[in-house]
Amino acid sequence: MKRARDGFTLSEVLMTIVILAVLAAIAYPNFTKTIELGRRREAEDLLMATYAGERVYFFANSKYLDVPPGAWKDISMEDPNPPDGSIQFAVNCTAGCAKFTAKATRQGGQCNNSWLKVTDGNRTPSGTWTSCP
Repeated sequence: MKRARDGFTLSEVLMTIVILAVLAAIAYPNFTKTIELGRRREAEDLLMATYAGERVYFFANSKYLDVPPGAWKDISMEDPNPPDGSIQFAVNCTAGCAKFTAKATRQGGQCNNSWLKVTDGNRTPSGTWTSCP
């Protein structure tokens, strides 16, 4: 009489675990890169919205706005700073508020302290974050 198998052997379970571990090791770097690219795209979009809000404010008031915390509504925006603190947004005006710079700085992650900025003269985001990852 043959005996029926009721489960998996130890070697079958171990091979399954090894295959899953290899797949995870391959997928994780691509996952983290995708997360960083998503954060950068989010920052670029919010910088463009900040640029547009500052331009509208300028045409209405003949000056740009130095945006202190809580005053984002003055340039028709909600506060873009995420609750987890992963990106820090700031807007500063100079020369009597005739010029402005909006900057997004990555906090944590693979691109920690990388930044993007737009200015009154250049609405295309530029900075160290463009080359990371």
